[in-house]
Amino acid sequence: MRLNNLRSFRLVAELGSVSKAAEKLWMSQPAVSLEIKRLEAELGVLLFDRRANRLVLNDNGWACLRFAHRVDELLETLKREIVGPSNDAAIVTIGSHPDTARNLVMPMLPEFSKESHGTRVVIKNVPTGQVTDRVSSGELDLALFGRHDLAPALVAEPVTTARLWFIARNDHPLAQIRQVSPDELSNFPCVLHEDFTESRDLVRQWSIGHGVALNVAMEFNSQELIVDAVLNGLGIGVASERAIRKYVEDGRLRIICVPGTPLYLTIYAIFMSSASLRAPARLFLDAILSQHASSPTGANVKSRPI
Repeated sequence: MRLNNLRSFRLVAELGSVSKAAEKLWMSQPAVSLEIKRLEAELGVLLFDRRANRLVLNDNGWACLRFAHRVDELLETLKREIVGPSNDAAIVTIGSHPDTARNLVMPMLPEFSKESHGTRVVIKNVPTGQVTDRVSSGELDLALFGRHDLAPALVAEPVTTARLWFIARNDHPLAQIRQVSPDELSNFPCVLHEDFTESRDLVRQWSIGHGVALNVAMEFNSQELIVDAVLNGLGIGVASERAIRKYVEDGRLRIICVPGTPLYLTIYAIFMSSASLRAPARLFLDAILSQHASSPTGANVKSRPI
């Protein structure tokens, strides 16, 4: 019996959907369906009843699901028993948004590489909605994200806080106004992070709190793209001090002073528990916490042109 077939079956059974299981497994739906058919062929029974395009576990399926859970438990026990020093020190896998990896992880990697004696670091771009499952399953040693209310079983250790500002190109009408009202801001196209990201949630909360609806013209998945869009005159934007510092200092960008800003985005290290962290992951966590323990929330950027 192949473990992959059993894993695909378990996820379909638990999620109630081939498409959801395929998304979580990073596989196509036909591939997941094929693995379930192979498992059924090996067992010689059907595990699901097909009802109006729905898969419903039958008695055989429930028995197989209980077996799959026992196999998972045995595999976890085996992993804990066979992990030795050489395996434990080999690799640490971190999940984060690309902006977080660029701004928080990259600066501390040179020193970490020296201290960790050859530990291989793997950085994975993980959507926020998948953080809980991928940390809980052990696929990620830890994750670096702005949201910390992901699951009761996970630990969220604050790493650093970034200040986010509304920004405009230096020739934008709002750049010439010393104090901009939320209503004035809402009259202009806005360039923001894509939906379901931490910074977008902060902007949404700001909008609701000030009773305005922003005119979202474009969405991007990185601060660099947002800054580029603002520099190209495509609208006002929201970005961190780290991302805008050099452009504010050379006069190409200006911070728009509006009530309720800056917005504060805290990045957390998310993991199962300190006791469950393998040695390289624990070393990485200590290193990144130490790196940012005394760091300010961001560069000392002036809100008016230099």
